[in-house]
Amino acid sequence: MPEEGLRERKKRQTENAIEIAAVRIALRDGFVQVTVREICALAEISRATFFNYMPTREAAIFGKPIELIEAESAERTLAAASPTDAVSAVYVLLLASVGHTRMNPAVARGRARLAMEQPGALELIKNQYARISTQLTVYLSGWLSVHPEYRRLPEASVLEEASLAVGVGMTAMGAVFAVQEDAPGDIELSTAVFRAQLDAIERLAAPGVSPAARPDA
Repeated sequence: MPEEGLRERKKRQTENAIEIAAVRIALRDGFVQVTVREICALAEISRATFFNYMPTREAAIFGKPIELIEAESAERTLAAASPTDAVSAVYVLLLASVGHTRMNPAVARGRARLAMEQPGALELIKNQYARISTQLTVYLSGWLSVHPEYRRLPEASVLEEASLAVGVGMTAMGAVFAVQEDAPGDIELSTAVFRAQLDAIERLAAPGVSPAARPDA
């Protein structure tokens, strides 16, 4: 394996170990009780290593805040990816902002349990994604204005279409974890998996009788 690939794999392993440890302790003791010392002990790392990977204790538990890449980088990224609509652009920009395409379902499952089981956790998890959602909406509004050929809702304002695209795109990304929740390790996000979740969302929203409810089903 090339040296750079091995380095990246070890980096992901360490980051996963930190997040899994943080979530496990939070589920066991309550997220308010989690300490950096406990996380380091369970993940078998030093305090210095922890802060090389995580800005805060909360980031380890609930996820690091995602910042949208700079506008020039976003434009180059979208030009290279050639998305055909705003929802696809959300997917491309999210992955570029995260910086990699590998995600850990165990961490996602743990955070979902925290949101369901511990008061206050849901709001903190939502806060981690609120900023990137706003940034994406603002950026895509400008992008759709410059590239009207990618619009799908001409009857709506550009801001409204961008906001809907971000909502659908973020929901589809979240669903990717749900359908692969039994994966033993990292999963590789792909356009095909993302599009499959968009298709599922479209079927859920379609009017008419559910196939399961039809007499001939």
